[in-house]
Amino acid sequence: EQNLAVNAADSVTLTMLDIRPLPQAPMLPFTYIQGSAIALPFPDASFDAVTSTCVLCHVGDGRYDDTLDASGDIQMLREIARVLIPGGHLIAMVGPILPDTEPPTVIYNIHRMYTFGWLREQCAAVGLEIIDTGTYGVREEAIVPVVGGSAEARYYGCITARRPPP
Repeated sequence: EQNLAVNAADSVTLTMLDIRPLPQAPMLPFTYIQGSAIALPFPDASFDAVTSTCVLCHVGDGRYDDTLDASGDIQMLREIARVLIPGGHLIAMVGPILPDTEPPTVIYNIHRMYTFGWLREQCAAVGLEIIDTGTYGVREEAIVPVVGGSAEARYYGCITARRPPP
């Protein structure tokens, strides 16, 4: 199994995008590109898969050298749909998840909290289909109460979405 993983990794090209300055000495065999998630510097239909960990809930909030943009998350989803090949997949940890009974919430320019319902709607609007969702628990001291709401963000959400084939 270990050799299989090594062989599989040898046949995969990995590209990492970050808006912040790039590291001087990459530790892994990635191609590092400095750029923005709301204007991906890649051609249409150029990736089989895109992964994202806690970027969607922060993109456009102006905290990580990016420009303040309230619709940064929707623009990021649109860009991901653009660069995925038909049949390509997005696997993303999207940040705090609220029950569908609560409205999605923005906490100043610190964090967005989503519902799976909202994510399904936004993904569909840009041509992505959510095919799976999941949650994992948040440490008790990290639970975020929803201002004016009855719920708390007790889970981080994960989605798997795909750009449907033609």
